[in-house]
Order: sequence, then C-alpha cells, then structure tokens
Amino acid sequence: MRYLTARRLHIVISLLFTLGTIGCAQREEEKSSNLGPVVFNVVDSLLAKTVTDSVLMISYRSPSGWKEIPSRILDSAMKTVDIRLNTASDITKLRSGYFDKSSGSILLFSRIDSFDVSDSSITMRNMAEYYRKTDSTASIQANVFLTGPFKVHQLLVTSKSRVIIKMVLNVADPAPPIFDMTFYIPMAFYTQKVKTVESVVGSIHTHNHSH
Repeated sequence: MRYLTARRLHIVISLLFTLGTIGCAQREEEKSSNLGPVVFNVVDSLLAKTVTDSVLMISYRSPSGWKEIPSRILDSAMKTVDIRLNTASDITKLRSGYFDKSSGSILLFSRIDSFDVSDSSITMRNMAEYYRKTDSTASIQANVFLTGPFKVHQLLVTSKSRVIIKMVLNVADPAPPIFDMTFYIPMAFYTQKVKTVESVVGSIHTHNHSH
C-alpha cells in the first residue's frame, strides 16, 4: 500500500504505450528536502483550455497540443492493473490523461484516497524504492513544498531514457481531496517540455470553498 500508487501509475503508463492508442549512469542516492513556497511560472502559449474536475475540486489548463486520452482507454488500463496487482480501483482513480505525440510525453491526473499528507516521508521513501527497482541507475529526488494553497509532495525520477515527475497535492486545510499529477517525459525532450510542466502546475486552482 505504501508505494502502490506509484506502482499502479507506472504500470498504467506502460500499458498506455502497449495499447497503441497514444504512442507511437551511475546510480545516485535518493535526495530529500523540504523547500519553502514555490511559484510556478505560467506561459500562456503553452496551455490550452481550462478543465474543471468537480471530484478533485480543481480547475487547470491542459497542455497545448497534447491530446486528451479517452476515458475508455484509461478505464481499460486501470482494470488491467487491478487484475495484475489484485487491487481495487478505488485506491487510485485516474481522472484524466493527456498525450503529446511529438515527444511521447504523458500527463495523468488521479484521485488518491490513501496518503499521509502530514508526514509523507515513509510513503515517499517507499515510492522512491519502487522506482529504483525499476531502474537501478535512476537519480531520485524527493521534495515537499507549498505552492499557492497546495502542499506538494514531489518525486523527481531521472534516468538516461526518461524523467518522471510525480506530484501528490492537497489543500492544507482541509486536507481532502488529495490528487496526483504524474508527468512522463522522454529525456530527449525534457528541457523542451519542462516549461509546459511548470505552466500546467501553475494553472491549477482549487474550488475548495475555504480558499
């Protein structure tokens, strides 16, 4: 359960490529730190329409030029994961996904029903260990920081072939809902797409009535 979310989403990303519907170094020790408030710069030209998710109680702007992954494809991938891992989809529920054909990058939004937002160190450590098992050469950095009304628990996984940016976000008060953003970016396109990542994150607004 501690790293189930990371494992499920990792398999989902692999399945999305396998389904064919969206795609055609020395190991470093894990680093962890708590950062102060972070402001993400939003580049308007890198973003498209505003998307509202009533379950996650947020709105955000999807990345420009990225195609939305059909819900039936996401549901199919999650069902396959449930069978493989003998788990239930209510633990982590995919809400939406986007695919950039030109780079092979993926963005997934998910709802999370089980995550210790007060002290995520153990969960983050176990997620990092899972990613390290999938790629022993990966460099992994864990950070916890604030951006706007959100507390962000971030895992940055970097290898020769790809970068995975995993962010678990919650509104500090009250805590629910908790959601996950996972970016998968081939390393060859990372510097080109990093501003898109920052822009999408910076575009998120909460619909929680307390904020």
